[in-house]
Formats: sequence, C-alpha cells, structure tokens
Amino acid sequence: MQTNGNLVDTNIVSKLLNGDIGVIEIFDKLDNIHVSSITAGDLFYGAFKSKRKDENLKLFKGFLSE
Repeated sequence: MQTNGNLVDTNIVSKLLNGDIGVIEIFDKLDNIHVSSITAGDLFYGAFKSKRKDENLKLFKGFLSE
C-alpha cells in the first residue's frame, strides 16, 4: 500500500523538537512528512507565548522550511 505521506500534529512536532528519542526514531523512518496549517499556527502561537520566543520561532521556522 502506498501513501501520500504522514500528517503529524502539534504534540508530535513539539516532542520531536524537544528531543524525544522515541519520536526522533520514528521520524527517521518516515518519508513525506506533512504539517497542517493548523499545526503550523499552533507552533507559532506557542512560540510567541513562550519565555524563549526567539529561540522557539527560529526552531519552528527551521522545521517547517525542511
């Protein structure tokens, strides 16, 4: 069975960017990872409200651009 990709949600992306080993191992095996516009919005909203705003914005922008 062939799929068009893997849609990931906000929680999974957050765990990935925070270094969750289990999530990283799964991501390493995936092709065609997709993020919805809602998830992208969640990530930016969270970054703007965080204490590490600049660091998180840079991290999320880098992830979304790949």
